[in-house]
Amino acid sequence: AVRKKIPLVDITRWTERFKNSIDRLKNVEVQSPVVLASGWMGGTAALFAKMYSKDLQEVTVDINALYSLQDKAGPNSTAYMDRLTTPFEVKAREGMRQAYPMTDPIKVRFPNGYITKCYRLDTPDHVTLPESIHAVSANFRIAFDSKISTYGLVSLVNTGIWKMISGEKFTDLRKNILYKPGRGSAHNIVIHLKGYDATGVLHRRCVNISDPLGQTHLTALGAAVQAENILQTSDIVVPDSKIYFPENL
Repeated sequence: AVRKKIPLVDITRWTERFKNSIDRLKNVEVQSPVVLASGWMGGTAALFAKMYSKDLQEVTVDINALYSLQDKAGPNSTAYMDRLTTPFEVKAREGMRQAYPMTDPIKVRFPNGYITKCYRLDTPDHVTLPESIHAVSANFRIAFDSKISTYGLVSLVNTGIWKMISGEKFTDLRKNILYKPGRGSAHNIVIHLKGYDATGVLHRRCVNISDPLGQTHLTALGAAVQAENILQTSDIVVPDSKIYFPENL
């Protein structure tokens, strides 16, 4: 697509592949828009984080997602969660630090009234938010709408059992555990924002997102928003091999 100057919106890549895409494009002359929108729900969560924090400085972002077991999620929806034994880096006030999946729980109340603990998961939002909105801290956490399923997965990871079944030999087993699409259910996200205004006053904001049509619809919405941005603006040129994140447009 880049060689043929075709505008591109790329979604559903986990963080390692997301970073590889950035590295591959560093020394390439990009002459058409390239949007790497692999953040949660096609970058929708990060886009809302930017919208509601644009007047703040030293912003901290905490994105929390509630994964419904009845969601009509596509097979790529579990790609993030199939990397539950791989540590990753997150931005904190003191700098970058290493974090582990399914750790550091926080209690969250979602738009549907469901209250549960959410656990760390690696998504490209950890990469894009510090760069695009200069967030001093960015975190993503997730939970299922079944506490038994959430705590069961946390136990599998923390006891080392998940690591034992992490090879290619057990790919089908892991997929069967993680991917069981249902008949359809809403997807809920809560974003906690904290930052200072121009006068130094601290503000705390909570953004609630609920899509009754679920993850696939919200991801498609994110992709459509990005596609509209790059197709409606005919004069977009990406200089110096620069690429865009959803929050940049």
